Amino acid sequence: MDQDQSQTGPELAEQRERTAEQVREEIEQTRAELGDTVAALVSAAQEAAPESASDARQRLQAFAKQNSLVLSALATFGLAMMIGRRTGR
Repeated sequence: MDQDQSQTGPELAEQRERTAEQVREEIEQTRAELGDTVAALVSAAQEAAPESASDARQRLQAFAKQNSLVLSALATFGLAMMIGRRTGR
């Protein structure tokens, strides 16, 4: 954008010599490559997400089993706080 638009380099001169059919072919090739890239990204995201969610669930379950007494105490305290606020105490 900083370049003077009136100046043309060798690449731009070559681009002006392309036919409309060549441009269409390049566009189709770019679309195909982009489609492949998007498909690969979607596949990678789908593979990673379930494992990550499953791992997080398993870690949370293990933590809850190991710390059931602490979690019970926190739940009881939280419930008491909510009841206290509702009754105004």
